Amino acid sequence: MSPDKANKHLDTVLNLVGRMVDIAEHGVMDDSADNGFYLLYGLILDNARKIRIAAEKEYALRDLKMPDKFLAKTK
Repeated sequence: MSPDKANKHLDTVLNLVGRMVDIAEHGVMDDSADNGFYLLYGLILDNARKIRIAAEKEYALRDLKMPDKFLAKTK
């Protein structure tokens, strides 16, 4: 696969990961009265983390640079 195509696919995956995190974080804030959803949000966050790690490995294996927008922001 060409580097441009690989970057496009990996960027799509990382966009999905970001969306998963957003869904889980907003869900926890919005559904504080219904603890049943905490397990679901936890699963979403855990799997988002696993997917991100796999994507980071793919970037490294293909000697590609991860776009700045996906890099962790430090406070």
